[in-house]
Amino acid sequence: MSIRAHAGRSGARRHAAIQLVGRLNYDAARVASIRQATGDDTRALVETLTEAASWVERLDGTTMWVEGELEEQRVRSEAEAGLFVVAEIDGQVVGNGQPGGITRQLREEFHRFSAFS
Repeated sequence: MSIRAHAGRSGARRHAAIQLVGRLNYDAARVASIRQATGDDTRALVETLTEAASWVERLDGTTMWVEGELEEQRVRSEAEAGLFVVAEIDGQVVGNGQPGGITRQLREEFHRFSAFS
């Protein structure tokens, strides 16, 4: 978000964006992986898909899924059929619909940065 959003800009803004990322409390040694989703991931999958559907609809009015496609039972059966993968960091599924620590830090730093721009 921060470096990519400002990479095309020159001078002070690009430098400030790089500093913003540098201040994040992120441990690069954390273990990230992608794995096949299972039925146990249904709740996170439904939350992520619902969030994505809402975002796209707010963005341009597009309805991404037809009625019933995001219901838990259908998503569970599709996960069990091997149609989804999930990303994990330190064994926790990423994208469960709730902002994580790094997202919160990015947001806070962005707002601080924006206040002085």
